[in-house]
Amino acid sequence: MKILHSIKTAIEAAVERRQARKAGAGAIVQQYVSMPVMRFSYWGATMEFCLLKGEAEKAVKAVFYGFDEETQHALTFSPEAGEWPERLRFWQKALRPVLSPKLYHEVMEKFYSWAIRCTKARLEAA
Repeated sequence: MKILHSIKTAIEAAVERRQARKAGAGAIVQQYVSMPVMRFSYWGATMEFCLLKGEAEKAVKAVFYGFDEETQHALTFSPEAGEWPERLRFWQKALRPVLSPKLYHEVMEKFYSWAIRCTKARLEAA
């Protein structure tokens, strides 16, 4: 029902503005300022977020938040053909010094499996 109320309000505003124009009122110019209420991180838009859960997700997420904003933004895009090795090497360098060997291998195994799956899918589609 709220959507119907919103539509009704929009129509009323349009009719009111049209009547004002017909009566000779000029254009109304207003300046708006954007005020962000919430700021979302890039983590939820990465493939790594979708692949990991539990302790592994928490550990990799902590490393991710240590990157600068430009790097975080870059990681939200899926690698193109031929870019998977670079992405995997990036994560190897970032995670090896921070994670325990068991957790590191668990995480990297998921990343490698996903890279192989995506590469195969791209080759089959071509």
